[in-house]
This record gives sequence, structure tokens and C-alpha cells, in this order.
Amino acid sequence: MGGGGDGGIAVDPLGNLFIGADTRIRRVDSAGIITTVAGIGSVDGDTGASFVNATALESGLNNIKQIAAGPDGSIFFINGHSNVHQITPDGKINTIGETGNNTPKSLDVDKDGNVYVSAGSSIYKFARAAPFSGTPQ
Repeated sequence: MGGGGDGGIAVDPLGNLFIGADTRIRRVDSAGIITTVAGIGSVDGDTGASFVNATALESGLNNIKQIAAGPDGSIFFINGHSNVHQITPDGKINTIGETGNNTPKSLDVDKDGNVYVSAGSSIYKFARAAPFSGTPQ
């Protein structure tokens, strides 16, 4: 399931395992069933542009770097374009922020749903809001 931009793994509160695999994110449930939750398997459509309520399964993704699971079942990931994205539990994908010219290295989510990204020599915090504001703090 890997690729050139293997993006790590994350486990959600329900025990589902998520695997970032270059152009897709896949879920392995407790029964071992693997399903794709985001990405069409090609880079078509991923030009670095922001996503706003796009359907995750119909979105072209590229170079997934890191993934993390939020407390509400959302999946967060960073890609090679320095963007931070959220996949909501209902399958929508949104861009919640970016790290500018700093290349993201790691990603995590706290128990309140705040997203943290390490990029360059900076730590970015994207505060949980309804919906995400996308404003780093």
C-alpha cells in the first residue's frame, strides 16, 4: 500500500488504523477490512490548491507526508505543498492552513482537536474551531 511519499500511520479513537500511502489514505478496521477514505490514486487535481468541502474520495492527493487522527474522528494530513488538511467524519476534505515556505516535518492533534505542525524551526498551532479557522497561532 506504500508509495514514494509514505505518510505514516495513525489510530483513531475507535481503533481504526489509517495509513498514508502517497496518493491515498486508507483505513484498516478492527475486522481487518481495508478501505480507501481519501484520494483517487493519482495526483490529478492536486496542484497545491486548497480544498473546501471537497469529497475526499474524489480528490487528487499527492505526496502525503504525515497523518494524525483527531478526537472527533477527523483525519488530518500534511502534503508536499506545505498544506494542512482535515478529512471530516462525513468524508469532506478541507484545507485548514499552511506553513508557508517551511516544509512540514511532523503533525499531531491534542485531545481538544487542536492541530500542531512542526515545520522548519517553527511549531504551528491551528486552533480547533467550528469549522477550523485555519489561522496558525
